[in-house]
Amino acid sequence: MSRLTQQFDSHLSSAKLKGARVRFAAIKTKSDFVADSTIDFEAVPLNYGGGMRLSGAFTAPVTGIYKFQISWEPATSRSPIDLVKADGTHLRLRDSRMVITKVLEGQTAHLVPRAHGGAYAASENHPFTFYGEKLD
Repeated sequence: MSRLTQQFDSHLSSAKLKGARVRFAAIKTKSDFVADSTIDFEAVPLNYGGGMRLSGAFTAPVTGIYKFQISWEPATSRSPIDLVKADGTHLRLRDSRMVITKVLEGQTAHLVPRAHGGAYAASENHPFTFYGEKLD
């Protein structure tokens, strides 16, 4: 690990302790969605707090109220995706493409496309994007 990476990781760790904002954006450009399976990502260009992984799992670095939002080009107008929390709660992101929920420190959340809702499209020009932010 480079010295710069170590310094950055150290800064993030101390920022978490001081209540710094948690924010991420994850991007998918391949249309390889599998119904009832966690959506994985190719890039996480924004990851303040270090909670988002390419595997698709977000782990809350601190307890708080989080806003999760998705952006994509649906192949059908009714393509539901659930935000699934570690406690088994399924929160539907459909028309608003956004959900606000409390997430405990260390709790995970991930996205799962539903089998009965239609197809999803992602490409370089129209990526599927998953955003998250701690609000409080």
